[in-house]
Amino acid sequence: MKELTIDFSYFFLEQVNEILSSFDIGLRQYATNHLAKCGVHLKKGVVKEVHPKKIFLSDGTDAPYGLLVWSTGVGSSDFVKSLNLPKSQGGRIGIDEWMRALSVEDVFTLGDCAGFLEKTGKQVLHVLGQI
Repeated sequence: MKELTIDFSYFFLEQVNEILSSFDIGLRQYATNHLAKCGVHLKKGVVKEVHPKKIFLSDGTDAPYGLLVWSTGVGSSDFVKSLNLPKSQGGRIGIDEWMRALSVEDVFTLGDCAGFLEKTGKQVLHVLGQI
């Protein structure tokens, strides 16, 4: 029987120097170390453009992807608002019940940048800011 090998890698792109910046330094370091042990590559960068199968960063580098999962901070950013995608209230990217961005294949959207469109009949949960 032939063995099936799947080649994949995980990248976590963060705009600032560290993840979980609102938490204390011990938790940030623990999370960073744990992700690294699990094979997740942390990279600092700002997304400039998203193309099918590749994202381009503001520093001129690019990163290929097979599955792109996008999550941003509280509220939708100017970048998200500028995307030529159907939007729900608050400028969030319109999604279906499977969290798929509408009109774009193989892109899933979650977090504060995602929202159900009125035509889905689902309600958007209000953003819960950190206290």
